Amino acid sequence: MARSIGLIPDKVIRYTCLTECATLLNVNEQIILDEIKKHLLQRDDNYLEQIKKEKDASATTGSLPPADTPFPAGSIPPADMPPLGVDDNVPPPFPPAEAEAGYQSYIPQEGREKYVFYVKEQLLLQTLIRHGEKVMCYVETEENTETPLTVIEYISMDLKQDELQFHNPLHRKILAEAEAHLHDPNFTAERYFLAHPDPTISKLAADMINDRYQLSKSNSQAMVKDEERLHELVPHQLIDFKLAILEEDMKYTLQALNKPEVVANADKCLEVMAHFKELSELQKIMAKRAGDRVVLK
Repeated sequence: MARSIGLIPDKVIRYTCLTECATLLNVNEQIILDEIKKHLLQRDDNYLEQIKKEKDASATTGSLPPADTPFPAGSIPPADMPPLGVDDNVPPPFPPAEAEAGYQSYIPQEGREKYVFYVKEQLLLQTLIRHGEKVMCYVETEENTETPLTVIEYISMDLKQDELQFHNPLHRKILAEAEAHLHDPNFTAERYFLAHPDPTISKLAADMINDRYQLSKSNSQAMVKDEERLHELVPHQLIDFKLAILEEDMKYTLQALNKPEVVANADKCLEVMAHFKELSELQKIMAKRAGDRVVLK
């Protein structure tokens, strides 16, 4: 990670990434800075050693080494060195494949059920399937009139506002279809998804309706029915989900910096760092909305 940060040419961006990493890892900035200096010195030593070897070889053979001679193992050329070449047959590792569909996250799809955010995503989707078409609040328009806002509209609008999405592609498909059919005559989310032609979606809807994904028994035993408190329930679930998925995405984004294909590519390193910075800024906003009193630098 320290080596990746050291490759960033812009001093402002490099320092910002350093402070963000120190905050997330809960370590002193000086520790990361010392590691960066160590990697930079090693890089320069390796590069100078390579130059010396090339000169010695040239003096011995009377010819220059090939232009695409690789650097020694463990060495990294200076940031201002042009790339040695790119294999067009090797697909780029970033952004993730799902970014083509407008979704970018470094959280793996495999094993997602074990993550805290995924439980919260399931609860939010359960609310959407059960109560999607129901009016949860009224918003004032520019003409000083009140217009109803459904659960589906509120969830979609809130996620888009913060440029976030469900992590599970199937959940994203359900939300998109709910938006598309919301104003169909006699539309109810529960009935629509139970009768869905895709058996995976219809089964998921049946599981959601049957309380399979209830967080705890206390929820099902609540005295106040969910539909009577949607104006409180939905915003609360959204905040919980967004804070949880941001925390997980930030962790995996930092881990992506250690991947060899990122370390060797300054542009990709900057791309990952920029993504991390966006997540960090959004996390501060989310924490403020949630009334989080933890100081986020």
